[in-house]
Amino acid sequence: PPPPPPPPSATYSSRANGVVPFHGPSSHRTPAEWIMDEYVDSLVAFLKEQEGDQCLLANLFAEVPRPPGVTTKAKKILLKHSDMFALEKQADGHYNVHAIDRQAHHFDNASLRYMFRALFSVHSYYATISWPRKFSQWKTDYTNGMGLDPDTASGVYNMLHVEGYVKKDGGKLVWNVPRIHDAINQMPDAIKAMPLEGSSSSPTLAARGASIVVEESAPAIQSNTRSGGAGRSSSRSRMEVWTLKDGTQCTFVNSESSLLQCISNDPILQASGDDQTFVAIDCEGVPEALELIQVATPRGVYIFDCKVIGEETVCLALEPLLISPTHVKLMHDLHKDAVAIDKFSQIALKGTLDTQLVGESVWGEVFLGFNGLLTKLELPQHPSKDFVHAKMKSGVDLFAERPIPPSYLEYAALDVSLLLQAAPPLQEMLAGPTLTNLIQASDSRAVSAAANDGARAICFDIADDYKIASADLLRTMRPNDGFYGEELVIQNETDEVVSLLPNHLRKKLVPKPEQDMLFGILALPSNDSNEEEEKTTVPLDRLSDITLDIGRRPQCWINDERVFLCDDESKLVSSDDIKSVARKLGEFGSDNRAGLDGKLHRFSAMRNRNGDISGITVRIGRNVLGNAAMLMDLLVGTEKSILILGEPGSGKTTIVREATRQLAKSKNVIVVDTSNEIAGDGMIPHKCIGLARRMMVPSLDKQSSVMVECVQNHTPHVMIIDEIGRPQEVQAARTVKQRGVRMIASAHGDLRKLLKNKDLRGLVGGVESVTMGDVMAKEEAKRKQRLAGDEAGGEIKSFSVSKTKIQRGGEPTFEIIVEVRRGARHEWKIVTDSANAVDRILDGVNYKAQLRTRDPDTGNITLELIDS
Repeated sequence: PPPPPPPPSATYSSRANGVVPFHGPSSHRTPAEWIMDEYVDSLVAFLKEQEGDQCLLANLFAEVPRPPGVTTKAKKILLKHSDMFALEKQADGHYNVHAIDRQAHHFDNASLRYMFRALFSVHSYYATISWPRKFSQWKTDYTNGMGLDPDTASGVYNMLHVEGYVKKDGGKLVWNVPRIHDAINQMPDAIKAMPLEGSSSSPTLAARGASIVVEESAPAIQSNTRSGGAGRSSSRSRMEVWTLKDGTQCTFVNSESSLLQCISNDPILQASGDDQTFVAIDCEGVPEALELIQVATPRGVYIFDCKVIGEETVCLALEPLLISPTHVKLMHDLHKDAVAIDKFSQIALKGTLDTQLVGESVWGEVFLGFNGLLTKLELPQHPSKDFVHAKMKSGVDLFAERPIPPSYLEYAALDVSLLLQAAPPLQEMLAGPTLTNLIQASDSRAVSAAANDGARAICFDIADDYKIASADLLRTMRPNDGFYGEELVIQNETDEVVSLLPNHLRKKLVPKPEQDMLFGILALPSNDSNEEEEKTTVPLDRLSDITLDIGRRPQCWINDERVFLCDDESKLVSSDDIKSVARKLGEFGSDNRAGLDGKLHRFSAMRNRNGDISGITVRIGRNVLGNAAMLMDLLVGTEKSILILGEPGSGKTTIVREATRQLAKSKNVIVVDTSNEIAGDGMIPHKCIGLARRMMVPSLDKQSSVMVECVQNHTPHVMIIDEIGRPQEVQAARTVKQRGVRMIASAHGDLRKLLKNKDLRGLVGGVESVTMGDVMAKEEAKRKQRLAGDEAGGEIKSFSVSKTKIQRGGEPTFEIIVEVRRGARHEWKIVTDSANAVDRILDGVNYKAQLRTRDPDTGNITLELIDS
């Protein structure tokens, strides 16, 4: 028999926000209904004990089995009580069950009715399939699956996000299924019956899909404006309003409701209208973070606090403006801004006009600064730009802390306010197709910046002596005039090196031919059970060195990693092995080096006390066509001497070879080839140096005299020296420079280490100590204080007065420095003014440099300006 019915006033509790559904007196309920109600209550109670008030459908009914007398199918029970349970289909086909709490929904807000009507369609669509995890899939389903207006997809998502029906976690959409189901249960029939022909059916949705609306009862913005922007008061809607000195109204927005209110009040923020309109946009904290987005429209300046509101929320709210082709967005050097916006919202900017590209197109200045642009347009400069920029470069994140100081907010407002003032003169200056091309180039820059993590895509303008240029601009304006880099072609000649080695040391260096594998099937098994067959081979294209030492295991180096040539640890290099290799090479020179006729490889001997060879190092030489492409502006476009610095094995000589070939196309180039490492061994130089000539050096101590002899006897335009490492060679290089001959050379180390090397620092002017009088010493201390202040963003350090000063001794022999590193052969640091760099190092501050990076597959080049 069924259990006794409860008292007439009894109810069961669903524990849903304290709401207790009333079933009425027991006399009105059958025993079966009473049992079902109690069972449903048990299901709700179990779900409430689970994490997130949810569990798998199968698990729910396994843990809370149906009582006797309840024959209704499990899923039907849940669907019948849809006010208490929500079913969510997973990607694997299983269902998740959520317990629903009765919640508040803003059905009475007229501005949200279109969203609720769309939500009704969305809920129906995902009733039998899994909810989307990516925003792109949401857009596709919204348009193609549900047949809704694509222009409203982003706007509906925005409002669903603000109202708590969806959020984004780790780049994935997370739908609040219980809240959605509860909204459907409570939704008035009048909303469900609304038509959904598109955004035009709802006056609360912007025509371009912005969908940004606010409650009609939103509090008014209060303003307490004083001259100069000093006065600021916060309103109930969490917006702060003040006025700049020029009368521009500025609004600081740090809540979702005030974000929506601002966008609904300014049609330009909604990207409404088809007429071309100019706005200005800038971001702070980029590219690592996205703390502020500033937008200037004719109505005023808006500063959106992305850190408080959420980066994605702000970007998606502004998406219609960010991608509108008719709303031209003025941005200055948009690289980092484009990276941050793409990083936090996957929005690709469109309809941009990078005013730095304008500066390059009109005045030929690739790195034109913001105040430089304003000066050329005869507009007021940003008063605190340099100060704040120096602060940020020193590592201070000015916009990370909350509340943001008023002076920093004013700085951010001026960034876009002054930039928008540039719109009228730019419109007058860039009439017709020029403006269209520059917008196209700016959009291309935004795409490449996002792909290259903010680095600048560059090329070299062939029509302008290979001057450095923005690749996006030249590809748009004059594509045939650009040198965009070259694909690298590596010419390996390792067969001769392998042939010198004893047979048992070659196995990993020579892949087994296919025919040997075929004949091996028919061959008799070997009787030598101790002979181990090597199963792997060394990638010869990445082989850099082979080292053989008597009594040690033979080894080679691949990408700076050691690889043994024999897996059997008992197989060691013997004296006969060394003698065999040395015999095939012939005599070693006084520098203990030898080579192969017509080849670029270098063999170096180690000797014991008796002069016998105890070890041999084989350095694999390669010719890499296109390897000097990152230096074309410096090689062809200038007559300055270039010094390539790097540690051993960093690829200096390979760069020198290709630079030689490029220069020899139009210049009389002579290589002073110590140890024959640049052009190879033998009477005839290797083809890698092209039309250049080669002077051999009989021994290391003769290199300096051969350098001077080359100038005196052979009238070169350019002299190539592979390695300068001794004081007499430094003096010879200075002599060559004074006689008007350009040099391309290499040396070990980097610029800072070079200055500490007494023998070599003369290559960059040398260092001397001078004694000053009292007056000059005080002036020098003040000068260093100013330099330190500029470096630290205004924080002036105290310098003691010293009568001794360390300074550069003279003009550098090499005006350009190229620093390369082992393991980073496609990333070079370029110093185009070595004299200035040396002066700043001696003053104890950073120096300016370029970081150029190459894509080894395409040859495309990017550039970043850095402080080193």
